[in-house]
Amino acid sequence: MSDQAAGLRAWHQRQHAAVSATPLLVLGAPADDELERALAALPSPGGRGWRPVTPAAAADLAAVRHRLLWFDVVHSEVAEVYRALKRLAAAEPGLPVLLLVSAEPDPVTAQVLDNLMTTARHFLGLTLMREPQRWLTPRR
Repeated sequence: MSDQAAGLRAWHQRQHAAVSATPLLVLGAPADDELERALAALPSPGGRGWRPVTPAAAADLAAVRHRLLWFDVVHSEVAEVYRALKRLAAAEPGLPVLLLVSAEPDPVTAQVLDNLMTTARHFLGLTLMREPQRWLTPRR
């Protein structure tokens, strides 16, 4: 006979870990397994881990202090990504956004990403960063 309370304890621990994790606004549509791997590799403030939040689930976009833009090299539409960044900039333009790319981009896609980074900075006041450590370092 199994310990019925063990399942409840495990569920409670998962719920508590999710609540204590740092919320991370995720723009884009990564597959769940890809997102889990990416978040596991990212350093987190206080070592608490990350709790992904979608823009639709975030009651107040300005309240979420960490933002990630997932760019799928094969499936992302740049115009759609730009519109999402524009909505994000309206909520709070000063916060840097971590740009994660699903795979190593080819030269043309790399140029598109460079253009997106420049455009976001120039027109939206958003800094897209590729280095997680720089992204987490508070700006002065």
